[in-house]
Amino acid sequence: MRTRSTNLAEPHENETGARQVRTDGGADGQPQMPFDAFLSRLYSEFINVRLDQIDERLERGLCDLMRLVRVDFALLARFEQGDHVVVTHLCSAPGFDQGPAVADDHELPWLASIIRQGGAFQLDRFEDLPPEAERERLWFKAHGVGANLTVPCSVAGSPLCAVSLSSRNDHHWTNEQVTWLRLTGEVFANALARKAADEHLQKTREQLAHMVRVSTVGQLATSLAHEINQPLCAVMSNAQATLDLLAAEPPDLNEARAALADIIQDAARAGEVISRTHSMLERHSVNSTPQDLRRLVEQVRLVVSNYAVIRRIQLVVSPTDVPPVLGHGVQIQQVITNLVINAIDAIATDPSPPGKVDVAINLDAASDEVVVRVRDNGAGVAPEAASRIFEAFFTTKPKGLGMGLSIASSIVVAHGGKLWMEPNPDRGTTFAFSLPTRKDVRL
Repeated sequence: MRTRSTNLAEPHENETGARQVRTDGGADGQPQMPFDAFLSRLYSEFINVRLDQIDERLERGLCDLMRLVRVDFALLARFEQGDHVVVTHLCSAPGFDQGPAVADDHELPWLASIIRQGGAFQLDRFEDLPPEAERERLWFKAHGVGANLTVPCSVAGSPLCAVSLSSRNDHHWTNEQVTWLRLTGEVFANALARKAADEHLQKTREQLAHMVRVSTVGQLATSLAHEINQPLCAVMSNAQATLDLLAAEPPDLNEARAALADIIQDAARAGEVISRTHSMLERHSVNSTPQDLRRLVEQVRLVVSNYAVIRRIQLVVSPTDVPPVLGHGVQIQQVITNLVINAIDAIATDPSPPGKVDVAINLDAASDEVVVRVRDNGAGVAPEAASRIFEAFFTTKPKGLGMGLSIASSIVVAHGGKLWMEPNPDRGTTFAFSLPTRKDVRL
C-alpha cells in the first residue's frame, strides 16, 4: 500500500497544482471553520466522491483537519494482518519528521495496546509520558513529537484504521477534539473500506475474466491446433524440398533460397497464432488506454476464423471508421470473442440454413457511443432463457460454464457501456454492446 503525503506551507497553489493550506489555524485573518461545518462538508463530499478521487480527498481532509485543530502533522494508518500498521495518507508542516510508512505494534507497544482495545491515546505534553511508555518516549523524541492524539476507527464493529494528530509543542486536547477526531475517523474509515472493497471486486472480476479466457482458449483448442498445423506442415515440406535441392548435382541454390523464404514465412504464421493465443491468456495491466475497436475486432477475427471455417460458418466483419474508446483492450477483445463464439455455436446446433455471423461496428450519433453488433442466423434464444441469459452460471450449452456473458456484461458496464440481446426479425439473435467514445484522445 503506497503512502500518500502532502507538505503544508502558506496557502497557495504549488507547482503541481496541489492544494496548500496554512497550519496556524487562521493567522491569515480568515475566520476558523466550525467543526460541525467541516464534518458536514466532509460527509457530503465522501458520499459523492468517485472511487478514483478517494485518495486525493483523504489527503485534503487530513490537511483541512490539521488547519482546524492547529497541529503540525496528521496521518491515516491502516491495520494490516498481524500487528502491522501501514500509513496510507499523511499531511505535514514543513520540516516535520514524517516517520516510517510501515510499523509494528512492538515499536510503540503502549500506544498500540490502547488503540487496539478501542481507546484514544492522548498526550498533551511530552513530559507526561509514563514510565511504561519508554519506547514511545524514544520514538516521539526522535521524530520531534511534543503532543499526540490518536483514535481508532472501525467499520461494522471491526477496527480498520487509526487517525493521528501530532504537534511539535505542547497541545491541550479537549474532549470535544477527541470526539471530533473519532467522527472524522469514521468518515475516513468508511472511505478506505469502500476503496478496499472496490479493489477486491476488481481483482475478483479480473480473476473470473481470466478464467473465462482460459476456458475460451480450451474451446478453441481444436481449431488452434489445426491453424498451427497448416504452416508447420508447410515448413516440413519446404525443409525436405530444400534438402533435396541442395543434394542435387549441381545444387539448385535459387530454388533452395525460395524454399527457405517460404519456411520463414510459414514459421512466422505459426508464431502469430501462438502469440495471439498467449495474449488472450496473459494477465494484462488494468490501466485504461485509447482503444481502436476496428483493430480489436480484426484481432478476434484472426483468432476465431478457423473455428468458424471448421464448422462451415461464414464470418463477415463490417467495421466502419469510429472514434476511439477508453478502456482495457484485452477485456474488450474478450467480450467480442465471447459473443462471436456464442454466435458460431448457436448456428452449429441448428445448421439448416447456410451459417453466417456478421460483426458490425457503428457510431450512434444520438448517444455518441460506438456500438458493436454480432448477428447470427441460428435458431435463436428460447423465451424462457432470454430473461436469464446474462445471469452468472446460467448456460444453454451442455458443457458451458455459464460465466461468459455474465463476465462480458460486467466488463462492458465497468467501461461505462451496456450489453443487450435482441431477436432478429427473420432468424437468429443479435448481441450488441455500446461504449462511450473518447474523441479527445488519440490512438
